[in-house]
Amino acid sequence: MATTALARRYRLQVNTGTTGSPVWTTVTGLTDFKPTINPTMQDDSDYETDGWNSSEKTAQGWQIEATVLLKDDGSGTFNSGVEKMRLASDQFGDTSRVEVRWFDKDGRAEAYQGTALVTWERANSGNTDLDAAKVTLTGRGARTSIANPLIADPLADPAVTALAPNTGPAAGNTLATISGINFTGATAVTFGGTAATTFRVISPSVISVVTPAKAAGQYDVVVTTPNGTSAASAASKYTYV
Repeated sequence: MATTALARRYRLQVNTGTTGSPVWTTVTGLTDFKPTINPTMQDDSDYETDGWNSSEKTAQGWQIEATVLLKDDGSGTFNSGVEKMRLASDQFGDTSRVEVRWFDKDGRAEAYQGTALVTWERANSGNTDLDAAKVTLTGRGARTSIANPLIADPLADPAVTALAPNTGPAAGNTLATISGINFTGATAVTFGGTAATTFRVISPSVISVVTPAKAAGQYDVVVTTPNGTSAASAASKYTYV
């Protein structure tokens, strides 16, 4: 018996790094996602069509309409992919563009990438509504087909199961080991939202990292891979003293 695909099967990612060294960050809080192709059609009817209309596609563009719940990551900011889009919507020139990719998170072949201009507006405004934004990504140039990252690396979201040590000085520069699952291809490691500039994926279950400086307190260690971002847990806490 055939299984009907779910509407929530898409994953949207924003490049929060650079074009040459991309850091693909999954947009969290996505509740609606509508990618479209908008063709430009020109009438090429002539006498030989015997009164029937005939058209030719002469150009096309792409667009994504999405609704995103604005979730604070615990450090007073939104998800970095969401924040990249919000900031770009208020800019001009190169800084007004974002590089995005989207794909079927169930591993089907459908996957695309492109550069887009961003329009940002509030989606919910009632006093009992969850704060959300309607984001429109208008393609600038071609939308290209890519290999689905989940086909190339069919792993689930990463998860942190242990830190050793799980305590260190506020000045950082402590060598630590992160244990867990699905670390293959990790693109970022953060301590309470602060990126570790030095880390190495030893194996799919081990990452070696040098801690960044951070004010005293307890923070979540988050690992980001092309497949997603690890969730906060008791095992992912690191304490600066």
